[in-house]
Amino acid sequence: MGVNVTAIIVAAGTGSRMGFDKIFYKLMGRETVLYSLNAMEKNEKVDEIVLVVSEQNLKKAQQLCKDSFSKLSKIVAGKDCRTQSVLNGVINSSGRYVVIHDGARPLISQRMITECIENVEKYDAVSVFLPVTDTIKSFDGDFIQGTFDRSAMVSVQTPQCFNRELYLSCAERLKGRSFTDDCALFELCNIPIKLIRGEESNIKLTKRTDILVAEALLKEEIL
Repeated sequence: MGVNVTAIIVAAGTGSRMGFDKIFYKLMGRETVLYSLNAMEKNEKVDEIVLVVSEQNLKKAQQLCKDSFSKLSKIVAGKDCRTQSVLNGVINSSGRYVVIHDGARPLISQRMITECIENVEKYDAVSVFLPVTDTIKSFDGDFIQGTFDRSAMVSVQTPQCFNRELYLSCAERLKGRSFTDDCALFELCNIPIKLIRGEESNIKLTKRTDILVAEALLKEEIL
């Protein structure tokens, strides 16, 4: 039987905002990227894993993952921006569907992975989300200009899941453009994206304080 679902772990960032390579930072004694890899390895609906890392980290990732993950089929190099890095992962995948997840989100749960896959098989495009709880303002310089209706807004996380052929088609139509998430490809191609509820614990390691939060959550064994 062929590959139905490929998980693509995106870990090609430089860690410039953090000041060090967060993907290989040892979170509770284990490299951050291993948490996402382990989660995808454990999930029964994931058939294959493709890991995307920076060119300079290829050998390091190969050594770290050697013989550790039966589903890991390829480790490929990222490109100049996230959009191109993800696209390289998709191109190197074999699944009918792709589950795209940030390697800097180590606390992904099995529930989110499974629900994403179950929904993408029905809707072709899925993202996890959280409601926006802060009041969101527009601004100009140092002054507030207006207030958005937060009831009409969501904050999206990963995983985001897509029909692979549709993803490649949208990427071709929008070639040369860069996005901060993959839903934007489908939005601009007028393809509806199904939302499913994310989790507060599914944080992205962006600031040094995020590491403290992640370690506290891991100590509580919330996953």
